Amino acid sequence: MLLPERDDPRWRDVVGGRRKYALQSLAARMLVTRLRLRTVRGDEEAVQQAIASAWDFFERNEATTQADIDALFGGL
Repeated sequence: MLLPERDDPRWRDVVGGRRKYALQSLAARMLVTRLRLRTVRGDEEAVQQAIASAWDFFERNEATTQADIDALFGGL
């Protein structure tokens, strides 16, 4: 499965805290929580950096976080 591109609006939901997700990986849960705290003020630069960090993490760990990617993006 491929990750959505960085400009996919669903990444904003992930880092912006608009939805709750049942993530299985502790590392993914910690990352998403940290990124949400970073973007709480809505600063566009912080949001873009958070999206880049999340994308990089899930791209590097795609094999071990597949269930979390499915939870985040609905099984693309």
